[in-house]
Amino acid sequence: MLKKIMAIIPSQFYGRGVAVAITILLRALLNFFGITLFIPLLMLILDNESMHQNAQIETMYDLLGCKSDTQFTIIIAAGIVLAIAIKNFIALWLFHYERDFTYSLYRNLSRRLYIDYYSRGLTFVRQHNSAELSRNVNFVCLNFVTGILKPIATLCSEAILFTLIIVALAILNLKAALLLIAIFLPAVWLYYFFIRRRLNKYGKAENEAHKARFKSVTESFRGYADIEINNAFAQMLSAFNDSTDQLIAMRKHNATLSAMPQSITETTLAAGMATLVIIGAYTPQGNIGLIFGIFAVAAVRLMPSIRNILSAITAIRYNIYTLNTLQDIKGDDTTDKHTLERLNLREKIEINNLSFKYENPQDKEATMVIKDL
Repeated sequence: MLKKIMAIIPSQFYGRGVAVAITILLRALLNFFGITLFIPLLMLILDNESMHQNAQIETMYDLLGCKSDTQFTIIIAAGIVLAIAIKNFIALWLFHYERDFTYSLYRNLSRRLYIDYYSRGLTFVRQHNSAELSRNVNFVCLNFVTGILKPIATLCSEAILFTLIIVALAILNLKAALLLIAIFLPAVWLYYFFIRRRLNKYGKAENEAHKARFKSVTESFRGYADIEINNAFAQMLSAFNDSTDQLIAMRKHNATLSAMPQSITETTLAAGMATLVIIGAYTPQGNIGLIFGIFAVAAVRLMPSIRNILSAITAIRYNIYTLNTLQDIKGDDTTDKHTLERLNLREKIEINNLSFKYENPQDKEATMVIKDL
């Protein structure tokens, strides 16, 4: 799949693509930074006695010149809020850069496909349904960037964040990290294993339903007179209804599968916390409250992360059909020969040795040569 995607993306977008990859990494690091900010505050709330036992916290306490533990806690809480606000502002700016890249690529692909179809000539246009060509130009290109590229970016960002959280949690408490891995990774694998084929099937079926609907509507308006003369509108309407029903059925299936990640993550989170409570009941020694708090912070942040990963997988599998449509785009957006420049006609138009031949095998071959017009 990656090879097909790289073949579709124009070479002039490769440099910006690298920049987007860097922004994805930076956003993951910023999100991880936002999570780590809660750890000191959590330690102050759940294990207040450790404040003066931790060398880093004690150093910060002295630098701020705090007169009481309460004052220190308030300053740290306010600092965390400010830092998270700044983090979110930077992350939003990075997201805007990714968004601009995505829709610039959509414009390029849609324009190139439009030029490509037009440049293939009258024979190509007649051999293909105009509604299908129109849909490919207008919707398939959009589905590629929003249903393939954007989910891939989300998948990469959330996977990096997931790894960073697990590594950091393992450093703080290995058991809590292993518990998170044990409850989340199997859920992701099972979801992907059971739904990937269905998503491919539903995506292709929806695409075919869209084609059929566009064809019915286009032919109805274009051939209005013939349909009225032959009293064929009932047949056209029946075809339209069938394709619409198929489209709705596929959308219902997709909506159900898209809603599953939230249920899966909430269930696995509840199971993980229940497991940690049971472990705490049988191991009273140690500060289980602090471990539970750290686990809860990590798990609550991982819930939307896992949900985004599952949603991204759903979108990619559902829109994978777009790769086959776009991989044959010819030409380059920078070498467009179709311009609005006017020709300067002064004396006459002269055509010499012009030949014409029907390329459609169903038509009889005919050649006519026009000379010295």
